[in-house]
Amino acid sequence: MSDLLYGDGIYLEIYRTPEREGRVFAYYCRIFRRSDGAFIGYCDLRLDPEDPAGNVSYRIFPKYRGCGSARRAVLLLCQLAKKHGLDEINIVCLCENAASRKVCESLKCDLGGIKDIADCRGSIVKAAIYKLKT
Repeated sequence: MSDLLYGDGIYLEIYRTPEREGRVFAYYCRIFRRSDGAFIGYCDLRLDPEDPAGNVSYRIFPKYRGCGSARRAVLLLCQLAKKHGLDEINIVCLCENAASRKVCESLKCDLGGIKDIADCRGSIVKAAIYKLKT
């Protein structure tokens, strides 16, 4: 049975919580729209005992974008991060991803910097590192 986190207009179903040495190190969630139960995307919170901040990512399916669902999912993940004693989360997004950067800006995240990272194809790309207080 999955755990559910309810928010404004959406809910998250935690479908996987991998553990290492008896400690949860990630929450992988499906995002659903509350009005009709439509499955609209994914999000996750990754915890690292060496890092005082959690790391969040999200993906909203194209037909459901532009409605604030990613923003609401991040806010729910912030609540979960807080339960783990985290005061801050990081969101890393490609500089060219204007929609994702808009999500971070709407949350009033601080831009921690720009750095080069490897994308899924191994190419080096510019990424914005945003920080958000939980």
